[in-house]
Amino acid sequence: AILFWASPAVAEPCEMHVWLTNRLDGATMASWAGGVIPALMAGKTDKQIAVLTALLNPTQQVERFKKLDLRAAFGLAADTEIVYHDPIDARWKSSTRNTESRAACYYEFRVDQIMFNRHPLYGKDILAFFTFRDFAAGESITLKSSDRIRTKMPAFPQKIESDPVSVAAAAGLINEAFATDITIFANRIKPRLRKAT
Repeated sequence: AILFWASPAVAEPCEMHVWLTNRLDGATMASWAGGVIPALMAGKTDKQIAVLTALLNPTQQVERFKKLDLRAAFGLAADTEIVYHDPIDARWKSSTRNTESRAACYYEFRVDQIMFNRHPLYGKDILAFFTFRDFAAGESITLKSSDRIRTKMPAFPQKIESDPVSVAAAAGLINEAFATDITIFANRIKPRLRKAT
């Protein structure tokens, strides 16, 4: 008799689809009444937007994600496939998957906006808005979270000199702040993912 052994089923890896953002903004806070009442000045700060465009444009965001390791940050399986997408705003679907993927294990992570803020009393910070969605094995969302995370940069100089060392140090602080924003957001998602699974 010839015996046949069925090969054990191999589970397909999870997928995490990541959308980058072109929404890079800057805000400057002014102090009224001797610095007692801070008020947000109207308009955007071109210099701050230019800095973000140079350091955290979509291409740079991918580099930051790869360096951070999104799988480890969110506590996902080591073989989770990370797929990056161009920014998506008007076409973003509110309740269904934004790709044609039918993966049984499926996540969506979107960077909604990044802001470089400046305040005369509190210094500078990077404020990021994120959205995370878990669809599990179906078409319906089983977990959704949107949040904004702010990381202050107390060591950021009031004035950046033109020498390469000064510029590199400032750039490093901005990149570190954005990475911290992601880590804080991911840490808030981790326990909820464990409960969902």
